[in-house]
Amino acid sequence: MNTFMIVQTLGIITIIASVIMHQQKSKEKFLLMTLFVFTLLTIQYFLTDKLTGAIVSIIIIIRAIVYYFYKKKGLKPSVRVFVAFTIVMLISGYFTWYNWLSILPLITGIVTGWGVWQDNMRYTRRTLMVGRISLLAYNFTAGMYTAMISKFIEMVSIGIAMWRYDRKKSRVEGEK
Repeated sequence: MNTFMIVQTLGIITIIASVIMHQQKSKEKFLLMTLFVFTLLTIQYFLTDKLTGAIVSIIIIIRAIVYYFYKKKGLKPSVRVFVAFTIVMLISGYFTWYNWLSILPLITGIVTGWGVWQDNMRYTRRTLMVGRISLLAYNFTAGMYTAMISKFIEMVSIGIAMWRYDRKKSRVEGEK
Protein backbone atom coordinates (compact mmCIF):
# COMPACT_ATOMS: atom_id res chain seq x y z
CA MET A 1 0.00 0.00 0.00
CA ASN A 2 1.49 3.36 -0.98
CA THR A 3 1.83 6.35 1.35
CA PHE A 4 -1.14 8.17 -0.18
CA MET A 5 -3.47 5.25 0.55
CA ILE A 6 -2.13 4.82 4.09
CA VAL A 7 -2.72 8.51 4.80
CA GLN A 8 -6.26 8.37 3.41
CA THR A 9 -7.06 5.18 5.34
CA LEU A 10 -5.82 6.73 8.57
CA GLY A 11 -7.92 9.76 7.67
CA ILE A 12 -11.07 7.64 7.53
CA ILE A 13 -10.33 6.24 10.99
CA THR A 14 -9.64 9.80 12.17
CA ILE A 15 -13.07 10.89 10.91
CA ILE A 16 -14.83 8.28 13.02
CA ALA A 17 -12.70 8.93 16.12
CA SER A 18 -13.11 12.71 15.75
CA VAL A 19 -16.90 12.51 15.68
CA ILE A 20 -16.80 10.39 18.83
CA MET A 21 -14.32 12.82 20.43
CA HIS A 22 -16.50 15.88 19.87
CA GLN A 23 -19.63 14.22 21.24
CA GLN A 24 -18.07 13.68 24.66
CA LYS A 25 -19.77 15.59 27.45
CA SER A 26 -16.98 15.15 29.99
CA LYS A 27 -13.57 16.74 29.65
CA GLU A 28 -11.82 13.51 30.70
CA LYS A 29 -13.36 11.44 27.90
CA PHE A 30 -12.75 14.25 25.44
CA LEU A 31 -9.05 14.35 26.38
CA LEU A 32 -8.68 10.57 26.05
CA MET A 33 -10.17 10.65 22.57
CA THR A 34 -7.86 13.60 21.76
CA LEU A 35 -4.89 11.30 22.39
CA PHE A 36 -6.13 8.82 19.81
CA VAL A 37 -7.15 11.38 17.17
CA PHE A 38 -3.91 13.35 17.36
CA THR A 39 -1.81 10.19 17.29
CA LEU A 40 -3.45 9.37 13.97
CA LEU A 41 -2.92 12.94 12.74
CA THR A 42 0.73 12.88 13.80
CA ILE A 43 1.34 9.78 11.70
CA GLN A 44 -0.43 11.36 8.73
CA TYR A 45 1.56 14.59 9.02
CA PHE A 46 4.87 12.72 9.19
CA LEU A 47 3.91 10.63 6.16
CA THR A 48 3.10 13.79 4.17
CA ASP A 49 6.22 15.66 5.33
CA LYS A 50 4.24 18.30 7.23
CA LEU A 51 6.66 18.65 10.10
CA THR A 52 4.99 21.62 11.81
CA GLY A 53 1.67 19.77 11.90
CA ALA A 54 3.34 16.63 13.24
CA ILE A 55 5.24 18.41 16.00
CA VAL A 56 2.23 20.52 17.02
CA SER A 57 0.17 17.31 17.13
CA ILE A 58 2.75 15.68 19.42
CA ILE A 59 2.61 18.72 21.70
CA ILE A 60 -1.20 18.50 21.71
CA ILE A 61 -0.93 14.82 22.72
CA ILE A 62 1.40 15.70 25.60
CA ARG A 63 -0.85 18.60 26.60
CA ALA A 64 -3.90 16.29 26.59
CA ILE A 65 -2.10 13.84 28.88
CA VAL A 66 -1.10 16.61 31.30
CA TYR A 67 -4.58 18.19 31.29
CA TYR A 68 -6.17 14.76 31.75
CA PHE A 69 -4.21 14.11 34.94
CA TYR A 70 -5.05 17.57 36.24
CA LYS A 71 -8.74 16.94 35.53
CA LYS A 72 -8.66 13.50 37.18
CA LYS A 73 -7.36 15.21 40.34
CA GLY A 74 -10.13 17.81 40.13
CA LEU A 75 -7.65 20.56 39.31
CA LYS A 76 -7.23 23.06 36.52
CA PRO A 77 -3.75 23.50 35.06
CA SER A 78 -2.24 26.80 36.10
CA VAL A 79 -1.75 29.68 33.69
CA ARG A 80 1.95 28.79 33.72
CA VAL A 81 1.18 25.35 32.30
CA PHE A 82 -0.95 26.88 29.53
CA VAL A 83 1.73 29.49 28.74
CA ALA A 84 4.47 26.85 28.76
CA PHE A 85 2.64 24.76 26.15
CA THR A 86 2.01 27.88 24.07
CA ILE A 87 5.68 28.85 24.16
CA VAL A 88 6.77 25.32 23.24
CA MET A 89 4.39 25.42 20.25
CA LEU A 90 5.75 28.78 19.11
CA ILE A 91 9.33 27.56 19.41
CA SER A 92 8.51 24.38 17.49
CA GLY A 93 6.86 26.51 14.82
CA TYR A 94 10.00 28.60 14.51
CA PHE A 95 12.21 25.54 14.01
CA THR A 96 9.83 23.70 11.67
CA TRP A 97 8.72 26.71 9.59
CA TYR A 98 8.37 25.83 5.92
CA ASN A 99 6.06 28.50 4.50
CA TRP A 100 3.12 30.65 5.52
CA LEU A 101 0.89 27.57 5.80
CA SER A 102 3.02 26.45 8.75
CA ILE A 103 1.18 28.99 10.86
CA LEU A 104 -2.13 27.13 10.52
CA PRO A 105 -1.37 24.22 12.88
CA LEU A 106 0.15 26.74 15.31
CA ILE A 107 -3.10 28.70 15.31
CA THR A 108 -4.98 25.48 15.94
CA GLY A 109 -2.65 24.40 18.75
CA ILE A 110 -2.68 27.73 20.55
CA VAL A 111 -6.37 28.60 20.17
CA THR A 112 -7.58 25.13 21.06
CA GLY A 113 -5.03 25.00 23.86
CA TRP A 114 -6.74 27.98 25.43
CA GLY A 115 -10.14 26.32 24.95
CA VAL A 116 -9.09 22.99 26.42
CA TRP A 117 -7.49 24.84 29.32
CA GLN A 118 -10.92 26.23 30.24
CA ASP A 119 -13.14 24.30 32.61
CA ASN A 120 -16.23 25.09 30.59
CA MET A 121 -16.74 22.71 27.65
CA ARG A 122 -18.79 25.44 25.93
CA TYR A 123 -15.60 27.50 25.47
CA THR A 124 -13.67 24.40 24.54
CA ARG A 125 -16.09 23.59 21.73
CA ARG A 126 -16.01 27.16 20.40
CA THR A 127 -12.23 27.23 20.16
CA LEU A 128 -12.20 23.78 18.59
CA MET A 129 -14.37 25.16 15.81
CA VAL A 130 -11.76 27.86 15.08
CA GLY A 131 -8.99 25.25 15.14
CA ARG A 132 -10.76 22.98 12.69
CA ILE A 133 -11.26 25.81 10.21
CA SER A 134 -7.53 26.61 10.22
CA LEU A 135 -6.62 22.98 9.54
CA LEU A 136 -8.83 22.64 6.46
CA ALA A 137 -6.32 24.45 4.22
CA TYR A 138 -3.31 22.86 5.90
CA ASN A 139 -4.63 19.34 5.35
CA PHE A 140 -5.47 20.14 1.73
CA THR A 141 -1.88 21.23 1.03
CA ALA A 142 -0.62 18.04 2.67
CA GLY A 143 -2.73 15.90 0.35
CA MET A 144 -4.61 14.63 3.39
CA TYR A 145 -8.00 14.75 1.72
CA THR A 146 -9.77 12.47 4.16
CA ALA A 147 -8.31 14.51 7.05
CA MET A 148 -9.64 17.64 5.34
CA ILE A 149 -13.06 16.02 5.09
CA SER A 150 -12.61 15.00 8.72
CA LYS A 151 -12.18 18.63 9.74
CA PHE A 152 -15.41 19.54 7.95
CA ILE A 153 -17.24 16.63 9.61
CA GLU A 154 -15.70 17.64 12.95
CA MET A 155 -17.09 21.14 12.48
CA VAL A 156 -20.55 19.62 11.97
CA SER A 157 -20.00 17.36 14.98
CA ILE A 158 -18.89 20.30 17.13
CA GLY A 159 -21.96 22.20 15.99
CA ILE A 160 -24.16 19.27 17.02
CA ALA A 161 -22.39 19.07 20.38
CA MET A 162 -22.84 22.81 20.86
CA TRP A 163 -26.54 22.40 20.17
CA ARG A 164 -26.88 19.32 22.38
CA TYR A 165 -24.95 20.57 25.38
CA ASP A 166 -24.51 24.33 25.16
CA ARG A 167 -27.77 25.56 23.67
CA LYS A 168 -29.93 23.29 25.79
CA LYS A 169 -27.96 24.22 28.89
CA SER A 170 -28.31 27.96 28.26
CA ARG A 171 -32.09 27.52 27.76
CA VAL A 172 -32.39 25.71 31.09
CA GLU A 173 -30.23 28.34 32.81
CA GLY A 174 -32.38 31.08 31.24
CA GLU A 175 -35.56 29.53 32.65
CA LYS A 176 -34.24 29.65 36.24
